[in-house]
Amino acid sequence: MKTLSELIPVFLVSMSIGGLIMPLLVKLLASKSLIDRKSRRKIHVREVPTMGGVGFVLAFLFTILMFGTKDQLLAHRFELITLTVMFLVGMRDDIIELSPLSKILAQLIPAAMIIYFSGLSITSLYGFLNINTLHPWVSVVLTLFVILGLTNSFNLIDGMDGLASTIALLAIIFFGTWFFLLGYTSLAFICTAFAGSLIAFLYFNWQPAKIFMGDSGALVLGFLISILAINFMELNSHLSEKFFFHFSATIGTAVSVLIIPIFDTSRVVLIRLLKGRSPFIADKNHTHHTLMKLGFTHSQTTLTIAGVNLVFIALSVLLRHQSDYVVLPILILLAVNLSLILDYVLIRKIKMEKGKVVTKPMTLTKSNRQAS
Repeated sequence: MKTLSELIPVFLVSMSIGGLIMPLLVKLLASKSLIDRKSRRKIHVREVPTMGGVGFVLAFLFTILMFGTKDQLLAHRFELITLTVMFLVGMRDDIIELSPLSKILAQLIPAAMIIYFSGLSITSLYGFLNINTLHPWVSVVLTLFVILGLTNSFNLIDGMDGLASTIALLAIIFFGTWFFLLGYTSLAFICTAFAGSLIAFLYFNWQPAKIFMGDSGALVLGFLISILAINFMELNSHLSEKFFFHFSATIGTAVSVLIIPIFDTSRVVLIRLLKGRSPFIADKNHTHHTLMKLGFTHSQTTLTIAGVNLVFIALSVLLRHQSDYVVLPILILLAVNLSLILDYVLIRKIKMEKGKVVTKPMTLTKSNRQAS
């Protein structure tokens, strides 16, 4: 068990270890030419070392081993083992790129392991659609879908300086705080250790980024957060409705915390499918690309998206007594409308810029005729 006074040193040590590892890692990766090279589909214009996930994952694991009690390490051994396996999958893809199918199949290994060995699963829809119990096989399939979906959604939003790490940090802080307040301090301990290492990485990942997390970081982030989200939903569903920290909309609350990766990934995949393209082929249809086209810098884009995420989290807290039948439609409508407004603003900007290009020579022609 960890009290607040015990968690603060965990956070500080994890952040310190990450801060010590990261500059050494930047130099090492650059010397080995393990860099993210420029391309037409990427935003950055410099060649930046990748595999920054190595730094914050090692800082996290060192801290867990340093502060974790024997009981805590035994209780969460499968989470730590499967996180390490997912980390190795990400490293393999960073060093020698895997095909989309091979990457998914490789991710199935730690996802299946965590379900089989730890018993982690989504056992019901928590009253939504009047479904309170799922068949075991349906539970396994749904849990696999959620784990793989969230894991890859963080990989997809990792497209600009500081974005994926900032959104992940918000989710980890929310879930970690909730676990701590309810006395699930072993889970809060894991969140605290990871938050410290992630903040250290974010310092080096902020614009202009000195290092990118790569798949070795993005896949671990998504995998960890999927584990936290499933634990949150399962534990929350067993709380009394009279309890202050109970959220009536179990699914809706988890969605609100993870609205950015969930909605952005769903939107991008839908656009690609409607255009007849593979959902695995990268493009520039993400929300952060749209904001960049509107003239936002990397930092402004990240802060804007993080601000929107915070609004959704605050909304879920305000609506904590409302059911999923109320919260989920509100979240979907709000997210869709914000996306449509953003697209509308971008289209207007493009039309205005085209109008300026056309108008200028026409004005010159007219003035020339008058002069003649």
